[in-house]
Amino acid sequence: MGKQARWKRERRLTPQWQAVRQARQKWVGKVVQFDLGQGDGVQLAKVTSISDEGDVVVECLAGYDRRVPGLVMSLGYVDQVLTLVDAE
Repeated sequence: MGKQARWKRERRLTPQWQAVRQARQKWVGKVVQFDLGQGDGVQLAKVTSISDEGDVVVECLAGYDRRVPGLVMSLGYVDQVLTLVDAE
């Protein structure tokens, strides 16, 4: 087994990697709502991706011409900022 393959396998066993994997299953592709408290009210958005490092990318749905077209946040803030709309 090569060094890179071994590194990937070992990395996938870390708690951070497990948290990222679980977050991807829960959030990616889901419609969410959030309110940043800046007077824009509640906005609907979709979680488009979560990077291996835990960066969460959220894009607002079409029809929301507000100041915030999208968000990028660390995984630690997701449960505090986002609320699932289409819980399946």
